[in-house]
Parts: sequence; structure tokens; C-alpha cells
Amino acid sequence: MRVGSDEGADLLKRVARRTTTVAFGGTARSPYLYDVMQISEGRIPDRVVHTVSERNSAVVRSEYADNGGAEWAAEQRFARRPYQEFTWLQYTRHAPTAFTRTEYVTSGTTEWEHIVHHRTVGDVDSPLSTGLRDTPRTYRAGEQIRERWQGAVVRPGIPLEGVPAGVREGNVLRLRIPEFTDSAPGHWSRLTPGGDSGIGVRAPGPETAAAQLYRDGRKVADLADAWRDVEVPGGDAEYRLRLRTTRDSAEWAYATKTDTTWTFPSGTVTGEARLPLLQVDPEVPADLRNTVGPGRTHTLRLTVRHQDGLAAPRGVRTTVEVSYDDGRHFVEAPVRAGKGNTFTATVTRPAGVRGDAHVTLRVTARDASGASVRQTVTRAYGHRG
Repeated sequence: MRVGSDEGADLLKRVARRTTTVAFGGTARSPYLYDVMQISEGRIPDRVVHTVSERNSAVVRSEYADNGGAEWAAEQRFARRPYQEFTWLQYTRHAPTAFTRTEYVTSGTTEWEHIVHHRTVGDVDSPLSTGLRDTPRTYRAGEQIRERWQGAVVRPGIPLEGVPAGVREGNVLRLRIPEFTDSAPGHWSRLTPGGDSGIGVRAPGPETAAAQLYRDGRKVADLADAWRDVEVPGGDAEYRLRLRTTRDSAEWAYATKTDTTWTFPSGTVTGEARLPLLQVDPEVPADLRNTVGPGRTHTLRLTVRHQDGLAAPRGVRTTVEVSYDDGRHFVEAPVRAGKGNTFTATVTRPAGVRGDAHVTLRVTARDASGASVRQTVTRAYGHRG
């Protein structure tokens, strides 16, 4: 707590005369946040006055989903001017979860990057270097945005933007698949074992990953993750990449385990070619606690796509299976095709399941070229009874 010099001097005088009680008040869960970069071009003004308004700022309504544990997350929004190689606002804030906050962000040529970690951190004076992040961007004055962080379904995948493309270069597969993406199209995170910040660091902790790469049914390599360069034999072949992750923590109740297998054709190329790794983006009608209900039936919307830069897959077929006992028994959900490569699946709670439950989701998609993906997310989201 800091006070100005005048108020502090008055307080010291009062304390010298008699016993004094000081009452402190504030708003712990403020519904507003201001990330401001004041810009003066050409000269430094004699008096700097900057009034924040919706006309000179973007208004971002950030939803912070709750995933169990303490009802707080850590977040930072970094700012960078066009001529800078570093960022400002390098201090961590704590945001309530299951909460929507209206955030005013300076528009113009300042580039911003937002990072959100699902749990709090002890050292708020250091830059937050772990958690889901978005693609650095600028904002337009008056722009209105709504985004959700840590929203179901969290799973491995290639976001539409923000990460290097997974490519084949000669006889090297350059795999670039983050272990975690969420319901937003551009949020992604690498593994953070032990709660450390290291991107790609391996240490004992609550998060794990393991991957295997196969060529025409024969194992090529065991990998620590799917963010690796792997040398493979020349020629055309069918590849299979399996990635498994776990996240076991009191602060994380959903997507506790994932198992994803991609099958894709690839051959020697001159230069560089993007890998046809099918992606499935599920949309769950979940609230800010990542739960649906309380009705017995709800609808999932699925979009099947390639990574950015490739044409849309053709002849896509999908199946959706759900389990209410952590994957011991699965039931197929009816799927209806929509426009393009979108599908809707109707999920019905089994008659014998009572009260609040977890939904384990398994989605399989295949296209006409032979590329496929099968992804199982244990406890993908909750279903209220």
C-alpha cells in the first residue's frame, strides 16, 4: 500500500499524537482493466495528459474460464512499439476465474501480446513466460472484441496462427504442434512441467508429454513431444504421429489426459511443404466453469481443417464418441454435416448417470487423401446434473 507524501505526513503527525486506526479498502475482483501506452510523436509535451476512452482504445471483454483449484489465474499483456526489440508492462497481474473483465487497450501502432496462465505465480515482478498466448497484434480505435481463455476443449493442436508451420523440408519433418490449445482460434501453449517457465524444458512435474512417429507402420522415433525436427527416409510413405499429454494438478480439473494420433501422407520434396495434419476444432456450449447443462442433451459443433496455408480438406467424414466414466465405455453420438467442413454432434447423458459428471470426448476425422486424426480428451468438460 502506498500513499502520497501529503497524506503520509498527516498520518505521521496523527500517529505521534495518539493511537490511530487506518482502514484500507479496495476492489479485489475489479471488472475493469486498463492497458495503456501513451504515445507522443515529434516532441515530449510540456504536460502529458492522456484520457482513456472507447474512441481511442479497443474494448476487450476477456473471459477467464475456471478449471478448478484457486479461483485466480495469472495474466500479462505485453506492449511493444514498432522500433523496440523488447516489451513493456512486464509485471504479472492476477485475474479472477469464472469471470468476465472489460479491458481497455491502447489502439494504434503499439503491438500487444496477451499471456494467461491457469494458476497464480509467486513472483509477480518477473515477466510471465508460461501459459496460453495469442498472436501479437495491434488494435483499432473503437474495436470491440470478446475472447475466452482456458475454455473447453483444451487439447493439442495447431492454431490458425501464432506458431511456425509443421513442414517437410527435404527428408526432415519439422513438427510444430503445441501441447495445449483452447476454444479460441489463436491461443496456444507449450508444456510447462514442474510449473517452470521453460518452453520445451523437461523436468518432473504435473504436466507430461510423449510422442512416437511411425513410417508405413514401423517406428521411426520416440520423441519427448511433437515440437521436433525428425530426419526420415526419402520417398513417399504414410506417417503416423501419436502425441499423449497429461496435466495432473489441483488447479486443473479438465483435459487431464489427451491422446491424439495423426495419419498423413508425405514424400521427399524440393524446398518446403506443409504437412497435411488434420485439425478438429470443437465448440462446446460451456459456461465459464467449463460445464454444460443441466439438460440431458447438448450439441457440439466441430470444424475440421488443415493448418493454415493448405487448401481445405476434401471428402471429410467424422465420428464423435463420448464417455461419462473417464473413457472406460464410449457411446457414439449422432453427427450431422453442415456447410463446408463443419459438423454438429448431439450428446446425450446416459440414463444411469446422476448429478454432476465429466464428459470424455473422442473425435475421429478422415479426408479423401487418407489423412486422419483421432483425438481423445479425458474429462474434456463438465456436465451439470
